[in-house]
Amino acid sequence: MRQLLDVLGLYGTRVTVQQTLDKKLPYVDGTFNLIFDPGQKLSKEEKQRVLQPYTGLALSGSKYRTMAAGIKPTGAGEWTNMYGNAANTNCSNEANVSTKLAIQWFGPPGPRKMVDRHHRTIAPLSHNGRLFIPGENVIICSDAWNGTVLWELTVRDSIRIMAQKDCSYISVDEKYLYVAAKNKCLVVDVRNGKVVQELKTTKGNSEWGYVGLSKDMVIGSSVSEGAIRRHQSHKNTTDLTHYDYVPVITSSTLSGTKKGSQTAAWIYKAKGGISNTSICIYKENIYFIESHDSETLGGQQKLETLLAKGSSIVCLNAKTGRELWRQENRNSKFRHNISLSAANDVLICSGAFNNYKVNKRGDVRYELYTMDANSGKYLWSKEMNPKLKGGGSHGEPDRRPVIVGDKLYLEPNCYDLKTGKDDKEFTYSISKRKGCGQITASSTAMYFRNATAGSFDLGSNKLGKVTYITRPGCWLNMIPACGLLLIPEASSGCVCNYAIQTSMAFRARKE
Repeated sequence: MRQLLDVLGLYGTRVTVQQTLDKKLPYVDGTFNLIFDPGQKLSKEEKQRVLQPYTGLALSGSKYRTMAAGIKPTGAGEWTNMYGNAANTNCSNEANVSTKLAIQWFGPPGPRKMVDRHHRTIAPLSHNGRLFIPGENVIICSDAWNGTVLWELTVRDSIRIMAQKDCSYISVDEKYLYVAAKNKCLVVDVRNGKVVQELKTTKGNSEWGYVGLSKDMVIGSSVSEGAIRRHQSHKNTTDLTHYDYVPVITSSTLSGTKKGSQTAAWIYKAKGGISNTSICIYKENIYFIESHDSETLGGQQKLETLLAKGSSIVCLNAKTGRELWRQENRNSKFRHNISLSAANDVLICSGAFNNYKVNKRGDVRYELYTMDANSGKYLWSKEMNPKLKGGGSHGEPDRRPVIVGDKLYLEPNCYDLKTGKDDKEFTYSISKRKGCGQITASSTAMYFRNATAGSFDLGSNKLGKVTYITRPGCWLNMIPACGLLLIPEASSGCVCNYAIQTSMAFRARKE
């Protein structure tokens, strides 16, 4: 067979021949992109079982007729922005994976091209069976179901560290991946990695900060040149990444550009700095927190300075840039982080500060308050004590809410999204999670770093393990999407005793 394929010029780089007489192939579901069955030995059902669900194709007979195609998993979720979606829910609503998991594949990319995990870079994305992995000034696109690297694109000046104090530089839709780098945003064809368009920032001497997508618009922001953190160093780890009172990145303008257009349809010029951590897109509206202090525009700002002279939560229409409403930000005591997220017409503002009444080091406190996303009307608020010490090095004050259905989770608590009522049935059994990083969620489970990759079943309140032999990154790289739990490599630079550095994917384990 190898000799025949070589003669025909079809050998490629490697061929594996495995002979079987069975009607059922000895491979896991969703493995193959192409099946050619000239003798029609396999049933249509068996072909569909082993085909990649999104792009798989089976050909049969001498005329190469299409006999089967991949079928997208029912209830499959997508991860199109850093926190799951443009509304920052940290939930994909993926219905196919929970806590009983089995390995689907492991392999490249490994650690070589990845950002050092201590620096907490942005999250990977996954959409329509593809996995988009950000590295050191490179984007790697892999097949989500079998791990095949489909393409790589070098993007100079795109690397971004300390994502928890900034925002992502990538976002994806059905056709294109949008990648911000220095003063432009590249529009990249998801099929082949080719750049089809370049968008420029709307303000001179600035860098492209936030990139997000509404249905028809590309939403961007401008940041002062040099403000975005790109340099990996020991100093950036020890002095900035892991500790309290670290400045956030702020933008001075927001803009909306119709998809396919070259010029912005509208530009919003802020009166004071817009915290990049707060930008949120929900139902064709854009929400953000804007300082009243003009000295805070477009750079690195401590939250104490950003909020000192007051701030507002602002809502704009994504198509026109028209201001729909503006409300005074009720909390000026946030010191470590501040974020907005939205679901079910509820807008959530969350952040953290230290309570020094207990001890000199301080204890971390979180506060949530919610508003009607349509009108800005105040709904409810909560102050919570997660029982974490201030000054910690594992992201203690940087956690963001997770919204699953009508529940809002901010570890270790759960609240009714509409009313703020405590969910007494939720019993989060982790007194202290072993590791930093943001929690992500499918429709039935949460995933997080707990030494290695951990899980928590939202129905049974049971803690679980995804794997013991490798560890996730220090911010966010466990994403439930496309019918799988995807964990691309993000432990580069780790010197802890975890054996393997590799990208991995898990499927639901069949009983």
